[in-house]
Amino acid sequence: MLIKLSKKNMKLYLLIKTLFFILIFPFNCLFAQQDVNASKILEKFAENNSKLKSYYVDFKIMIHHKQNGMQEESTGSILVSGKKYKMILPEQEVYSNGIEMHTFLKDSKEVNITMVNTDEDNENTFMEDPTKIFTLYHKNYKYKLIGDAQVYGRKCKEIDLYPTLLKTSYFRIKLYIDPVLNELVTMKTSAKSGTDIEVKIIKFSKNVPVENNDFIFQQNQYKDLIINDMRF
Repeated sequence: MLIKLSKKNMKLYLLIKTLFFILIFPFNCLFAQQDVNASKILEKFAENNSKLKSYYVDFKIMIHHKQNGMQEESTGSILVSGKKYKMILPEQEVYSNGIEMHTFLKDSKEVNITMVNTDEDNENTFMEDPTKIFTLYHKNYKYKLIGDAQVYGRKCKEIDLYPTLLKTSYFRIKLYIDPVLNELVTMKTSAKSGTDIEVKIIKFSKNVPVENNDFIFQQNQYKDLIINDMRF
């Protein structure tokens, strides 16, 4: 069964954003030395992306619920520059200028305003500040090269990431990296809830032009907007 992403999947939205900041930011110096072959691939992938000033990604989300066999599918995009980002999903938009975060819920026409979370023990901290990936994941993941894989017509290397923190909502993340172009092709996660999520990269644009307004929610464009200010 194929359905659209629903409001019930807010935790899945958080996990999807978590996946992006795990995968997009450089891996060198993020992990203790473990699988040497996996490390070489991750380091090359890191070198290819570490100098990016900004990037824009179009992606496809595929969610499979093992318990009832239901499947969900949708698309989205994310624009990132340093600590700032904008993510567009079917039912919500998230804007972060590195200090404050605005989450706009389209159906209910309300926006939640929060401060960026700086607690490094929070699983989703780097979702709010992408640069936190450098301090969080050098100690919180183990990785292993599984081998070669043919994915969407491309020859990839399959690498598994295993979180060492027991409180994470997932127990494994699979990366499929094109070792020739040093590009991420797709990523899959297995959640503890029995849900599999795949985020397929449709388009990855590097060093795109950005402006400060790209990361600011323009609330004056919406009538009868409900504002939930949770900053204080």
